[in-house]
Amino acid sequence: MAIFARKIWKKGSIRWFVDMILVMVGTHNQPFDRLIKAVDDLVAKHTIKGEVLIQVGYSKTVPKYAKWFKFVDYDKMMELMRESKIIITHAGIGSTLLSIRMRKPTIVVPRLKKLNEHTDNHQIEITKELAKQNKIIPVYNISTLKDAIKTARRFKPKIEPKLCIIEGTVKSFLDSLRPGV
Repeated sequence: MAIFARKIWKKGSIRWFVDMILVMVGTHNQPFDRLIKAVDDLVAKHTIKGEVLIQVGYSKTVPKYAKWFKFVDYDKMMELMRESKIIITHAGIGSTLLSIRMRKPTIVVPRLKKLNEHTDNHQIEITKELAKQNKIIPVYNISTLKDAIKTARRFKPKIEPKLCIIEGTVKSFLDSLRPGV
């Protein structure tokens, strides 16, 4: 059931999605077929209630049962994130921290080097740290995704007024890259 991003906004709003789950794989150029297939299988089995919208990015797998798109611009992705009830994402620091800041129940599935989903395993470390802080629901084994979705329906991420350690570190690093800041 292919849906291209421009069709989502043709109606002027995406509010017609009810209880939407947004799946994000980011802009990394290696496929994340494992996550896409797992979510699409849960949609096929009617395990997931509500609408599911999957960003497939550079993945080779195309969902058969869920709506999907490859990429959208930043503003459109922010709108999708705001309108979603639950976010399932790779452990990209940008996607994950935005979801947490929006106070969304966030399921994080780290990309794995051994499956050629990334060049190293830094996403596992990010996932472990954020899970330890009770900010996300981690999925280290894709077979537990169904249970993670059930947990997400009642999960409230721990939000602290000041930046978490990872966010502060990332912000400092990014600031150091910008001249004159």
